[in-house]
Amino acid sequence: MNFLPLFDPPACLTARIDELVNDEVLSKTEAYSLLRTELTFALAERLGFADEPVIIFWALLGASPLFEHRLQQLADEDRTALDNVRQIVPFSAKSAWLNELRRYQELPDEWRGYEFEVDPPGPTLLTHARRPESYQHQIHLTIYEQCMVSRLDYHRQTPPNLAVANLSYYFKTHVQATSSEGVLRHQIVEANVIFPADLLDQQPPLPTSWLTIPDERDSFRVSITSLRAVAQRIDQRERSLAIRYGYSPPSTSWSERLDRLTL
Repeated sequence: MNFLPLFDPPACLTARIDELVNDEVLSKTEAYSLLRTELTFALAERLGFADEPVIIFWALLGASPLFEHRLQQLADEDRTALDNVRQIVPFSAKSAWLNELRRYQELPDEWRGYEFEVDPPGPTLLTHARRPESYQHQIHLTIYEQCMVSRLDYHRQTPPNLAVANLSYYFKTHVQATSSEGVLRHQIVEANVIFPADLLDQQPPLPTSWLTIPDERDSFRVSITSLRAVAQRIDQRERSLAIRYGYSPPSTSWSERLDRLTL
């Protein structure tokens, strides 16, 4: 499943992943699994869920509302930590989180900072994670803390690279075809392609929105007059729908709600 984040993870996390990969101690997939899984465990410790079975942490990572008193009474800094981890760790489905836990268990023992056992009779009944006192990778705990308290930057899409004339490009693809005997066969096709300048000149230009970097996102202002006009239109729409479908109009209006706001 493709994961398109709204925010980018802190630079300290991506830098540590690159360091682990460049030092050839872990693959990129293993480094992501290590740091994102342990970041979730660190969040659970912060929010008071350390004694819960690790399988339920997918519910913390999801955006669905949970009627859990510990989540209803979070301080502002803990709410920020929860929101940050939900953006960094893309495992809000139970099956995806369970697969990530299995990948984490396959990592080398010297890199895993948390321990948990699989309870019989099935692989889905997992005990809570424990961090041993002899945990050696203190730098990871610092990174997890920074991930939970940092202000995340908006993710920006990289503008596409356009083809350059008279430059050789290598393509490799898998194709399938049916032989004369009716047998479906798979084949790998490789080719070097050069686009001549006259061919590229004939192509229509890409939309400007594909190439430009979005403007900086910042706070904005809306006049109270504009809000009142919108509220009046919504009230009128709700009254007309109530008449059309024969139900009672709302007891309060959006205009009244707007008047009760303290600015």
